[in-house]
Amino acid sequence: MSQQPQLVSLELIRLDEEVWPRSGFDHDRVDDFAGLFEAGGLEALPPVVIVHDGAGQYLVCDGHHRVAALYQLGCEAALTVTQPLPDGRSPEQFAFEYGVETAAHAAKPLSRTERNAAVDRLLGEHPDWSDRAIAQLCGVSHQTVGRRRAKRSNGPDPADIANLAGGFRQVSELEAAGRLFRALEKVREARGLGIGDFFAGRDRTGERLASVLADAFGDSALQRAREYETWIASAIAGLSNSGTE
Repeated sequence: MSQQPQLVSLELIRLDEEVWPRSGFDHDRVDDFAGLFEAGGLEALPPVVIVHDGAGQYLVCDGHHRVAALYQLGCEAALTVTQPLPDGRSPEQFAFEYGVETAAHAAKPLSRTERNAAVDRLLGEHPDWSDRAIAQLCGVSHQTVGRRRAKRSNGPDPADIANLAGGFRQVSELEAAGRLFRALEKVREARGLGIGDFFAGRDRTGERLASVLADAFGDSALQRAREYETWIASAIAGLSNSGTE
């Protein structure tokens, strides 16, 4: 830590999903932290690590769940430690890199998906960094970083291109539907876990799906959504008639 902990108003502490290596909140963890703060005060857990964002506020480098717990309790301030911004780093870059290194070795480490996403981002932002440097930061082997770097350099696998060109025609309708709904289930599991969702207290999954459809289908997005709505309604009717709950 660079200095003694200080109280900082929560109004000045900014949570940004773009600099947080986790895919979302663990609500049980937030509840546990809230209980600890309620019982032991602001010093019950380590200080939140922040960095000046250059615009009068602070970005959270480490401590998103702690900040969420304090918000949940209605607290006005958090005990914090401010890290100096290294030369050549933006506040966003530093907050992300600090968060990756901390979370990769935390009591609840990053998932494999989160680690790989962090590796890919760092490869894109710092292509000159060595595999070992990125591996140490993300808590993975340097071989893993090397494989992901090679994948970025080589482009799409020819087999993947062949599958996109014609492979899907060989998939049965039932299997294709299964793949679709397994993908939707991943979206459902992640609902409400974003920082904005947590503090807004609402589920924005529908808004995200609308954005995905708009990006994928452009002007025909609404027509596609209505087609999907018709299919889902038919599935609901069929399940209701069969007595499936």
